Formats: sequence, structure tokens, C-alpha cells
Amino acid sequence: MKHQTIEHGNRRAAIGIGLRSFMQEMYAEIKTRVDFFEFNIGKKLAGSMVDWFSNVSNEKPVVLHSIDLSTARDEEFDMEYVNFLKTIYQQTNPCWISEHLSFKDMRKNGLKGFIPVPRTRKSLEVIERKLLQLHKEFPGTQLLLENVTSSFVWKQHEMSEAEFLNRVCEQGSCGLLLDITNVYINSVYHNYDPYEFLRAIDRRFIKEIHIAGYTDNDGTPYDTHVGDIPENVLRMLDWVLDNTDCEAILIERDDRSTDLDSYIEDIERVQKVVEANYVFK
Repeated sequence: MKHQTIEHGNRRAAIGIGLRSFMQEMYAEIKTRVDFFEFNIGKKLAGSMVDWFSNVSNEKPVVLHSIDLSTARDEEFDMEYVNFLKTIYQQTNPCWISEHLSFKDMRKNGLKGFIPVPRTRKSLEVIERKLLQLHKEFPGTQLLLENVTSSFVWKQHEMSEAEFLNRVCEQGSCGLLLDITNVYINSVYHNYDPYEFLRAIDRRFIKEIHIAGYTDNDGTPYDTHVGDIPENVLRMLDWVLDNTDCEAILIERDDRSTDLDSYIEDIERVQKVVEANYVFK
């Protein structure tokens, strides 16, 4: 299969947005303002959404963002879900497939959502093995893993997050989906300089950027994917574009807003950064 490509002309990077069901009435306008779309693919994705995604892929380049592979869990993939993902992959011909570098829903341990991974040699072995299987399931397809937020620290950590991400990409022959909003949030949770973290990431691996607004509760940021991307995150985006080879930026919105102007404002903010025309305060 010959994969789609994302074009960005003489701009520093292409701009896309994560497509959600509540955006359907705004889709016609949004598609004129972005270069590509990203589809979130979970086990419970409705058939009507699959059909819509298939139609959208005939109009714009797309990428697939899986949410249910649990790439770090030391057990076999749910092959029913892998085959479902493969069906959508065949229908949409994406530029690449991404997933979170995490456990998914460790409910028996009282944890749910995307759970960060103990940064150990054992974890590297598990992730490498599972990526090898994904490469066989999706031959010739670029695979990316995304850094997630972490509100706690595993006692088992054997290396820094940046070193772990670099080794995952190297050993697993995958790229990095760098969520810079997550980098900022983790820098607050764990009291580090986000730019030192960014400098430690091997620029070769960064294929795509996720960016979003967050909710601040008494100085604590939460990864809520709201609108109005803040300036501190836009500054980080500007730094990444200046210092890496990343060519695709994806705006995430999960606040279920139907205010078209708020989406346009986010797209235009990112566009100004991409064109090096954003005036920082």
C-alpha cells in the first residue's frame, strides 16, 4: 500500500486537527483551514464514524491515533481490536499510525486511562517485542508512540524519561509523537525544566507534535484538551520547530465545544507560530 503524504509547502510544518464526532457540522469549514486530520480509534468506535473517517480520507491526508493497544502491558494484543484497527487502516490509507506509550486501564490496581510506564530494561523488552508484532501487522507503515502525562513516579525507574523515549524509538524502530502540552504538565508535576527535557530528546525521532489547551486548577494543570492554547505551550512549539525536523502539528480538542470560532482561533494561533509571525508577550 502506498501511503498518503502530508504537504506543507514552504511553511515550517503542516497543521492538522483531531477529528471528533461533535465536529461533524463544522467539518466543511475546518477542512479548508488544515492540512490533515487525525482519527482517534478505540474499541467502541461507532460504525457511522468509521464510514465518516473513510470519506474524509478521500478529501485530506489522515493519520490514525489508536487508544486501545496498551503497548507496554506484558501480554498479547487484543487481536480483535488489532484487526479492527487494520480494517480502518485499509479503508483510510493513513500516513502513519500512533499509540500512547502506556498501560491502558489497570483497573484491578485502581488505575485507569493512560498509565505511564516504569522506565526499566524489562519495559523496553516488552515494548520492543510488541512493536515488532505491530510492524508485522502493518508492514511498511510508520509507527509512532506518544509521551503521556504522569502524576506519580514509579519506584522502579532506571532511567530518565528522555533516555527511555530515545531507547524505545531506537530499539523499536518507531518514531515519537511528541505531546508538548504533556511535557509542560509533567514539568509542573515533577519540577523540571521542560526545555532541558526537549533538548535531551533525539530530534531524529520526532515525527508529529500534539498540542492542546489545558485546565489549570489552583496552579495544577490537567490534560483536558480544551481550546485557547496558552502562550507557554506555543513558545515550546516554536522551540521544537526551530530545533527539530518535525513537520506535522496536531491540535487536540476534546471539550465538545461547537463554537467554530474557537477552533479557528486555535488553528490561527498555531499557524502564526508555524509562520514565525506569532508575537510573544
